[in-house]
Amino acid sequence: MGPKRSSGSDFRKIKKQKGEENKKLGNWHINEEQVEQNMLEAGQIDSTMLQEQDSETVSEESSNSEIASTEVVTNSDERNDSERSYFTRASCSADLDEEQPLRECSDAIGDNNCGVFLSTLELISRYNLQLFQHIENIKSKKHVPNYFSPKIQNEVIGSLGNKVRSEILNKVKRAKYSSIIFDCTPDTAHIEQMSQIIRYVNIKDGECSVEKSFVDFVISHQKTGRNLSEEIMQKLSSDGLDIQNCRGQGFDNGSNMAGKYEGVQAHIFKINYLTKFVPCAAYILNLVGVHAAEVSVLMISFFGKVLEFFNFFSISTLRWEALLDCIKTSLKRHCDTRWSSRRQAVTALQENLLPSVHKVLQHVTDRANNWTTDTASDAMILLR
Repeated sequence: MGPKRSSGSDFRKIKKQKGEENKKLGNWHINEEQVEQNMLEAGQIDSTMLQEQDSETVSEESSNSEIASTEVVTNSDERNDSERSYFTRASCSADLDEEQPLRECSDAIGDNNCGVFLSTLELISRYNLQLFQHIENIKSKKHVPNYFSPKIQNEVIGSLGNKVRSEILNKVKRAKYSSIIFDCTPDTAHIEQMSQIIRYVNIKDGECSVEKSFVDFVISHQKTGRNLSEEIMQKLSSDGLDIQNCRGQGFDNGSNMAGKYEGVQAHIFKINYLTKFVPCAAYILNLVGVHAAEVSVLMISFFGKVLEFFNFFSISTLRWEALLDCIKTSLKRHCDTRWSSRRQAVTALQENLLPSVHKVLQHVTDRANNWTTDTASDAMILLR
């Protein structure tokens, strides 16, 4: 859990504390007048002395009263504005800078686990009377429609996203010329999503800056370069962007994206020959590692063995638990899209895991430990 979120009660405590300080200051003035009165009654000071002192003070202050009053009012307003701005910024920082998810386990506004969306609404309600009354009405009555359901939240987020996307596209259109970047990757639901990024020159107050903005996720149903290029063209057209104003295209080095004849870059180049293709430098380095690991049968067999160790334990929760009982760091899986994953997989197995892994495999092969025949036979193969 993150730090405790500042709530309305915290700000009420601050306001109460300020009120007590002002009250103490008022009591100090009253006590000072009472002391003078007591001294006057006791004969310790003369009334004429007080009158002379007061007349001198009044005559001195009256000469500067107009200027002083103006400065006091101005300084007071500036101080109030400064304090108001400070507490607003502090409130925003306390409420929003918590790295909380959008929604959490609680749907009650004011709860510590209500998520960023409801926390933001509570923050805004401190400066919006109508929203404040609506939230208070929800808290006091259970069967009142609150319009804060997950569906409503998604609609609000969608509206905000459309507004941000519209602002970005307007900047791109004002710049006229731009470059496009598309990259495909499957999400956790195994849906292929193509991220859209546009690079352009933003001109503001006579100053130019090169900016790169994420625009959208595009659900892709195609794999070939021709079909992917058609999806990209349709997306640019729906955004109101002219491909003839495109001056660059960037993709990974997959054959369907970077292919010289049938890749996406080749099909877009046929439409606009000014779209220069710039391959991903990091992906090129990754390809070097991938091809270097496939130069000999021995290296292919070695990395295949490393992958077998990972697959043996990860395929079963019981096997994984048996492994975690002996080690503190889990095995790593290497993949072709992460250039450093092979090193991590080998290092995890070699440095501090190999003796423990060997011990677990021997334990699995022992028939007295009630492991299945398939599990025991697979462990024996790995021990060879």
